[in-house]
Amino acid sequence: MYRSFLKRWIDCTVSSCFLILLFPLLLLLVVLLCLSMRSVHLFFLQRRCGLKGKVFRIIKFRSMSDVTDVSGRLLPNEKRITRIGRLLRSTSLDELPQLINVYYLRFHLNLLEFYLHLFQILHLALKLIYHDFHLL
Repeated sequence: MYRSFLKRWIDCTVSSCFLILLFPLLLLLVVLLCLSMRSVHLFFLQRRCGLKGKVFRIIKFRSMSDVTDVSGRLLPNEKRITRIGRLLRSTSLDELPQLINVYYLRFHLNLLEFYLHLFQILHLALKLIYHDFHLL
């Protein structure tokens, strides 16, 4: 019990400190995104599995616009990504709003857990590829 409380306290304290320290950068990114996308929808939300399989929403900065072709379908990702979005992705600055998740979502996400989802997908993909190649 004390161990989970201490871990939660450390996660909240560290994420709060980072949010305070990075606030000027976050504010600058918000302004740049507003200017580049001409939209108020600055965040990308997606459902993910957290601790004990509980579903929560991750928060990331949007890096793509909602540009559509004449028939109303979204353009390919390469054509929708903005210059600031490309910069955000290459520097992983699009991940910064996840600190908000660490602070506000109680026992659903910690500082390292939001990377676990990626590793789980890669592990399953490699397992499937390995299995498929051995069937040939």
